Amino acid sequence: AGRLGGTGMAASGEIAASGSERESLVLLLVGLPGVGKSTLCEQLRAEFEALDLHVRTFSFDEEEDRVLVESGAAGAKPPTFDPDAWRRARRNVYERVASEVPNASARSVLLLDDNFYLRSMRKPYFALARERGLSYV
Repeated sequence: AGRLGGTGMAASGEIAASGSERESLVLLLVGLPGVGKSTLCEQLRAEFEALDLHVRTFSFDEEEDRVLVESGAAGAKPPTFDPDAWRRARRNVYERVASEVPNASARSVLLLDDNFYLRSMRKPYFALARERGLSYV
């Protein structure tokens, strides 16, 4: 296993070194807000692309911002939490990930950038990866 981006996070060399015809990975970045998950996501993307892997990233924050803009609620003063936008953003990302999985090329990585602080937030992605025969981290 190698080190990625000086983060101290070990990456499985299996996806890069495996001779398997189809070796794809769903990787969830889990952590508190503001600790650098998005920055780490960018670093991981670059590292995986350097290994000649196809990488797709899914940012829950960006999707929620997009949903808020579409609903006209973006830029509210003071900013307020919109639970409907939050739920729509989560559903949209899950649907995009689920639609991407069948198209996951050999040696591909799906990076999901969110806090995933509850097990129930991670479980659907674990189930999807397991159902489709993908690795899950």
